[in-house]
This record gives sequence, C-alpha cells and structure tokens, in this order.
Amino acid sequence: KYCETVEEIDKDLNRVINNINQTCGKREKKIIIFEMIGLAMADSNYDDNEREIIKKALTLFGLETNFGKYCEKKLIEYFNLQNELNTYILS
Repeated sequence: KYCETVEEIDKDLNRVINNINQTCGKREKKIIIFEMIGLAMADSNYDDNEREIIKKALTLFGLETNFGKYCEKKLIEYFNLQNELNTYILS
C-alpha cells in the first residue's frame, strides 16, 4: 500500500510541475523554484529526495542547474542572517 501511495504522490507532483511549466512564464518559474528550495530548506534538512524534485523542475522549466545552486546559496545566507538577528534581538 505504501508504494502505491508514493507512486501516486510522484504522479501528482509531476502533474503539478507540468501544469506550472505550461501555464507560467520564466519569471514565475524562477520564483516557484526559489520558493520550493526555501520550503525544502526550512527544516534545515535539504535532502537528496528534495534536491531531485528541484532538479526535475529546473530541467522541465528549462532553467539552468546553476540557478538552483544560486537560490540555495542565497537562502543559506538569508537563514544565517535571520539566525544572527534572532540572536541579537531576541536574546
């Protein structure tokens, strides 16, 4: 039963990514990738499965892999800044 559920989720995810690809422009696709990476990193555990989903979306959207790496780098900087500010302001 579990494997069927995982396969169903994968099909649904592919359907969503394909729909985004067909209905959104390049700007919107970049925003979506940035937000997807941010959500994947929010729990401080950006794992291989999440990276693979992002990689598939980047490829389907016609975006460079480097764009995903750039987003990841900037989000790490943002999270570090947020942690620093929390330390100084909230402590």
